[in-house]
Amino acid sequence: MNWKIQENLNLTLGYLAGRPNIPTDANGLFNGTYNALAQLAYYGDWGAIGVAYSHGYAPQNDVDLTGGTGSFLATQPFGDNIAASHNIFALQGYYRISPHFNVHGWAGYINADAKNSGLSRIADGRGGNFVTNVSVDSNADIWYGALGLTFPDVGGKGNLPGILVGLPPKVTESDVRKDRDTSYHVEAFYRFQLNDYISMTPGFWVVFNPENDSRNDTQYVGVLRTSFDF
Repeated sequence: MNWKIQENLNLTLGYLAGRPNIPTDANGLFNGTYNALAQLAYYGDWGAIGVAYSHGYAPQNDVDLTGGTGSFLATQPFGDNIAASHNIFALQGYYRISPHFNVHGWAGYINADAKNSGLSRIADGRGGNFVTNVSVDSNADIWYGALGLTFPDVGGKGNLPGILVGLPPKVTESDVRKDRDTSYHVEAFYRFQLNDYISMTPGFWVVFNPENDSRNDTQYVGVLRTSFDF
């Protein structure tokens, strides 16, 4: 639901269920994976800013608190066989310094709680895992963020070059295990607007300390994306 409170102020409310069509345990509208969210956004000619909150629950064997981003530990801070609830607080926005120069970014904090206890396999940051005992109500703090610069219409109308430096989700405090180091994501891209309907975006990014572990090798990724808009 989107509610336009006033000309430059919007409130968005939403509820997402993982498998609402399956009426069995750990499924359905309210008994399985879900997220209830709210976002308040204010915008103007200068840019926009938004604050968001989300509360969610992930049952056993279906835990993914970060949407598959960040370290495996951030995704499953208590392992996959320990159900977890979480609260997410986020801030995002952009500022238009000039018609050809924007600054944008986002940051978020996740507080997670274990909802049952038992032995669980926890990611070790090196592509493996270890078994440890998790107590009910164990807690974990996860942080993430990014800062980017974009340059609209530089090199031609519709073009968009940009750079981004990000911190993928990281477990900073935990009753079970926290990430060893900090990962850094550095990205550069250039969107070429070929015509009104087609654009091509070559990009390149580097991930330092993958899995928030400095013992892992730096990763380099190149990509070429073509978009068709009709």
